[in-house]
Amino acid sequence: MKDIRADAFKVSADAETVSVLFGARQPGAECGRSLPVTDRIVLTRELAEALHARLGEALAEPAGSPSQGLSGATSPHGALPLPSAIEGGAEKARLWLAEVQGLGLPYGLEHSYKLLDKRLLRNRLLVGFRVDAGAAGLHEALCDLCRRLDMPQESIEAFAAQIGAANIVLFGFEENETTCLYKAYLEFGGNLKNMSLENPVPFQIHAGYKWDAFDNRRSSIARYTCHPLLSMQAIQDRLTAFYGEGRDRLATIARKLIARAAERVGEYEFIYAEVLEDGNPRHSYDINLYRANMRVSELRDILMEMAEYFRIPLDDADAAFAWAQDQIVGHLSGGTDRQGRDFLTVYFGAFGSSC
Repeated sequence: MKDIRADAFKVSADAETVSVLFGARQPGAECGRSLPVTDRIVLTRELAEALHARLGEALAEPAGSPSQGLSGATSPHGALPLPSAIEGGAEKARLWLAEVQGLGLPYGLEHSYKLLDKRLLRNRLLVGFRVDAGAAGLHEALCDLCRRLDMPQESIEAFAAQIGAANIVLFGFEENETTCLYKAYLEFGGNLKNMSLENPVPFQIHAGYKWDAFDNRRSSIARYTCHPLLSMQAIQDRLTAFYGEGRDRLATIARKLIARAAERVGEYEFIYAEVLEDGNPRHSYDINLYRANMRVSELRDILMEMAEYFRIPLDDADAAFAWAQDQIVGHLSGGTDRQGRDFLTVYFGAFGSSC
């Protein structure tokens, strides 16, 4: 297939056809000069109208999707996890997806890759719903969904008590080396909007409820503390301090990725949070990079450096990142997981930030 890159286009129509002309600027050409036509596509009116309708559907932001962090998909296309390596994992994935779609709401979709020593975990999905302007009964419907997914009772009570303060609710499915997890997050975006610009102080931006899909007695609650309005240099400094001595290369890789994203935006554009869970050694950070609107392909070299650090087969990593190359990089998280292991996770979605 021919790769067409154009600097300009022009549309013309007659009674039966619609023509789209493409032009490309020649090296050294003066601005303002007419561009030579390089290609022309002629469509029947019926086909042009159908194409216009489909493009409109694709570009429209779903009413229930978050405006940042999880924006994009409104259909299950691309949402199904990969074949499961866990006995019963495929059934758990299908149940999760059926329950999420059963709400009948448009949602945002985000994939992620988690890198651990010699492992690349890919069966990880998040879907998000905006709930701050939700319909009557939506909160109860989301709590019922938690019950059907067998969230522990203690977590359901905490989830129900906090959902009124959330503007976004997210549900996650994750397959690791030994089991599958269900996850539910409450995002408190209002805390970010209401913070003092003169005296920004840390606040809780997410609550994360996570439980084993096969045995909900294995569960945890994560608290995400946002450190607002950090400059890019301050984020870099926090990463250096976070990793401390002996993990210099991890710190370098993380700083390099953040610096690449920072080339696209100004200071104070990224949201930095740190994460703790009771009862396990989890201590990690999460940096929201959506405002950079940067594709996975633009970070390919750094992502492969991550894979090399974690001793992941490079052919596997290359294929995985190639699959996601046109997606927008959403978050970078890293630190120590529940088993005390170093990790880095890259989240990505179909759309970037409109903020």
